Amino acid sequence: MASQAWEKPFLRRSSESLPSEPSLILSRSLIIEHLSTSTPTGFAYFYIRFNDTDSQKSENILGSLVGQLCQQNAIAFRDALDFHASYDTTGGSPKLPTVSELGVLLQRISLHFDSPVSIVVDGLDEVGLDHSELLGVLSTLNKDSSNIRLIVFSRAEANIKHHLSDFNQIFIAARPSDLQLYVDANL
Repeated sequence: MASQAWEKPFLRRSSESLPSEPSLILSRSLIIEHLSTSTPTGFAYFYIRFNDTDSQKSENILGSLVGQLCQQNAIAFRDALDFHASYDTTGGSPKLPTVSELGVLLQRISLHFDSPVSIVVDGLDEVGLDHSELLGVLSTLNKDSSNIRLIVFSRAEANIKHHLSDFNQIFIAARPSDLQLYVDANL
């Protein structure tokens, strides 16, 4: 199941799944299983927490993904430094990049990797009501750049379904027996 999940660009938690914590365990176990069988050259993961408003901000989500990839590739890091320098207003008010500009940067730095970059965003449904801009960026990451594989874990909310309708979808519904098997295997 995990290898099939990584071949697909979009994974989604069904609305009938267990609450966030067991779903987090499932998504992490899929990721850990994949990473133990292969070593991706570029990998970034972000978990959006329902009780942490900073983790729900589009700029923080994309900024974290950029930062993680920059730690893995020196050329990507230099590219991000150049991007940052274009916003440096020493002595004046800081100019911050838009969500769209961060998305373009993410696509650009992914091109510095020799093989596709894997990006995982977990808990997208936790962002809140105004996540259309982030959804717009995420929906174009693997369209405009063939070097990004995007995996999203989320409940099937209407706005998310609309923006990610072109993505392949796998429905995951955790059962108590699945969780028990996972816990037993890891004790």
